[in-house]
Amino acid sequence: MNIASRAIRRSTCRGFTLIEVVLAVALSIGLITTALWFYRHAGDVRLTVSAAANEIATRRQIMERITMDLRNAVALPGQAGAMDGSTDRVSFITASLPSRSVWTPQKLTEAPPPAEQDLRQVSYGLLVYEDEQGVRHIAGLESQVQKLLSPKVIEEGQQIQSTLMSPRFRFVRFQYWDGTQWQIEWKEKPTPPLAVEIVIGEQEWPEGEDPLLYSHEMIRRVVFLPSGAPTSQSGTIIQGLSGGAQP
Repeated sequence: MNIASRAIRRSTCRGFTLIEVVLAVALSIGLITTALWFYRHAGDVRLTVSAAANEIATRRQIMERITMDLRNAVALPGQAGAMDGSTDRVSFITASLPSRSVWTPQKLTEAPPPAEQDLRQVSYGLLVYEDEQGVRHIAGLESQVQKLLSPKVIEEGQQIQSTLMSPRFRFVRFQYWDGTQWQIEWKEKPTPPLAVEIVIGEQEWPEGEDPLLYSHEMIRRVVFLPSGAPTSQSGTIIQGLSGGAQP
């Protein structure tokens, strides 16, 4: 009885074998590795989604900024042209609202804030430069803003603030609706066009190629200008985005 009970006690109290320990460690490592992989994968997905959301927000902000300035375009009396526009750059005068600092209550002992100018000369286009070898490079989409009091300040070209809006966009195209058809330029006309079509893209287009044939992914918007007027009595409303003679 003693021998049998000792055998039973030894069989029930024995520890893990080496194979069992190795299998347990391998299983633990596998579970930890899988958990780390899922964690890293979730982080990559989160970064990808965040980058895509930021890119969409950047595109929307750029379009909204250009749209707002175009809708505030004005024609000054005595000025030769209300808008200087081509396929790759547009320049015009806008009337902007004053900033919040103007409405801030001032004490009698404080100096009044400087007067703000509501007229601005705004320009949008690509920032292009050449390196030492003469190779053409595109830095991105830029905006130029110049505050002015009269058209004379424009000719002096002083106090121009240039901002690189986005280095991702390397193509821009503008077209101008005169009430009958789309024009590739708008120069020396007394009023702005009825609408301006904006096209921006990330892929660079070869110099000298027709920008109307741009075949890469693009963002398009047609902006109605309240200050615009048709150049002929047969002006019609916009019915499409075609680049040809028909709307």
